[in-house]
Amino acid sequence: MPKEKKSNNIIKIILIFAAVFILIPTMVFTLIYFTNNNFRKSANEFLRGTPGVVGEYFSKYPTESEKADKELFLANYYLSISKESAADKLYIIKKSEEELYDKVIKKMNQTSSSKTNEVIKLVRSIELRKDLLFTLYEEIKEEQEKALSEEIKKLENLGLNLAIKETELLVDRSISGEELGKIFYSMKVNRAVEILYYVRQDVKDRIISNIETKKRKELDTLLLQKQNKDDELRRNSLVYEVMDIEKAFTEIGDSKKYKVDELSKIYMGLSIQKASEILINSEEEFINSLISKIEELEELTGEEESRAVKIMETMNFHKQYSNKISELVALYEKMDAEDIVKIVEEMMKNNNSVTVFEIDENPIYDISDSSIILDVMKKMKKQKMSQILSIMDSKKAAEITRRLAVY
Repeated sequence: MPKEKKSNNIIKIILIFAAVFILIPTMVFTLIYFTNNNFRKSANEFLRGTPGVVGEYFSKYPTESEKADKELFLANYYLSISKESAADKLYIIKKSEEELYDKVIKKMNQTSSSKTNEVIKLVRSIELRKDLLFTLYEEIKEEQEKALSEEIKKLENLGLNLAIKETELLVDRSISGEELGKIFYSMKVNRAVEILYYVRQDVKDRIISNIETKKRKELDTLLLQKQNKDDELRRNSLVYEVMDIEKAFTEIGDSKKYKVDELSKIYMGLSIQKASEILINSEEEFINSLISKIEELEELTGEEESRAVKIMETMNFHKQYSNKISELVALYEKMDAEDIVKIVEEMMKNNNSVTVFEIDENPIYDISDSSIILDVMKKMKKQKMSQILSIMDSKKAAEITRRLAVY
């Protein structure tokens, strides 16, 4: 144990000696070397003269006198060439190492102060010119960013149809593809999809091709989803076209099941007659809202003839005809059943058209005496109908009953 303890004490003494006489002085030397220029110069001079690797390493560094000679060489060279060339070269030195620039200028000034001052003025002129160039560049970039930002805001706030026209105008004005890409990259994604869905195909292709990959994939996915939804709504139109009027009304006669913009696409797929017959019993506020949406959709899709107008015209005709039938019902219900029977029998003989309501030269409603009287009887009270049928010839009564059942 005493020997082992003695050995540990020796090791500690050696370590303390190394720290005090080697490590600490080395750290102090290094700190002073890198913080004190005069000490570093003196150290370099001393170490250059040491033998071996150390001397060889430090001999690579030029001495102060060598540096001074090179600085004087540069000063004389710049004084020997034109002021403009000297200024260009010194500007580069100043941007990369201002301390060297100051030393060269100082030596130039000692030889020729007048030319040196002229060169300094030219260097300052270059600096101002360069600063102005960067300033102008930054200003233009800011203006461009501001213009793009304002264009984005404009497209987001305009009505959809106006936003589409504005987008197409941007392309027609030969705005760069890069700028188009930036606009739609930074725009609210839902708005971007709405515009891209309806713009001309060439416009959409140009915009999409200039948007970075990740955002482009997102937009492509949303556009496909929108297309699939519209296809589904068009298929629903076919279902409602053959559906019973009353059942169809419960589903698309208001905005409980579908949003109004979705309904506008369904009604665009219905025939004019079917659409008007479903809407005839809807609330006026809903009808106005739906018709407005259909008109917007027609403008977006470039429809030349307005389906919305045709639906309204058909509904108006239907309402006027329905009102006249109601007036006839009220009149007939006050008459004796025997008198009504005579009128019914006479009118049922005539199936010739009395009036025809047409849309695009296609008959929507073909009205005859027989159809008028059937519409009247269909709206009569059951008790009055029973009285009429009870005093009619049985064959005629059966015929009327059959036609009313399928009318």
